[in-house]
Amino acid sequence: MENLQETRRTTRLLDLIWRISSAPRQWSRKRLAAYYEVSERQITKDLEVLRHGLRFPIRRSAAGYYFEQVPRLPTASFAFEEGLALLLATRAGARLAGVDGAALGAALGRLESLFPRELRAVLRQADAEAADPTGRAEALAALQVAVGQRRQVRIEYAAASKGGEVTERVVDPHAVIPYGKSWHLVGH
Repeated sequence: MENLQETRRTTRLLDLIWRISSAPRQWSRKRLAAYYEVSERQITKDLEVLRHGLRFPIRRSAAGYYFEQVPRLPTASFAFEEGLALLLATRAGARLAGVDGAALGAALGRLESLFPRELRAVLRQADAEAADPTGRAEALAALQVAVGQRRQVRIEYAAASKGGEVTERVVDPHAVIPYGKSWHLVGH
């Protein structure tokens, strides 16, 4: 149970950074508490972690919180293979709901600019040809939305423990995470 609470708090902290940076001076403590369904005291603790633990320059106005300067990550260098893997993973992530399109587009543009022009054309063509006839991307996107909106989902799956018998469940999804070459739903 403790791991679940820590996961929820980490998710909330990351989401707080995104919400405040994308909509400055629009999120008050009361509004944040209502949105995340936690107490205002918990939001105060979360904001203190951002201010003092992570040293983000977060300020408050009468209208809501904002960053004096949007936090930036330090630059990183990648081997060619790492950069290519990151670019392809970012493109795959772009198909999922719940990902900020503008920020992801900017990140993709930066990643693409690192590669030779000839390779960029090949990568774009391969990406366009990567169709999803199984509907897997659509299902993952629906799960991401359900996680973000804290909505229950009804799923059907082949239970390996029951010889592949199709089982139906109603789940409170907490996260959709990559594992190996597949995706796992964490929920209750």
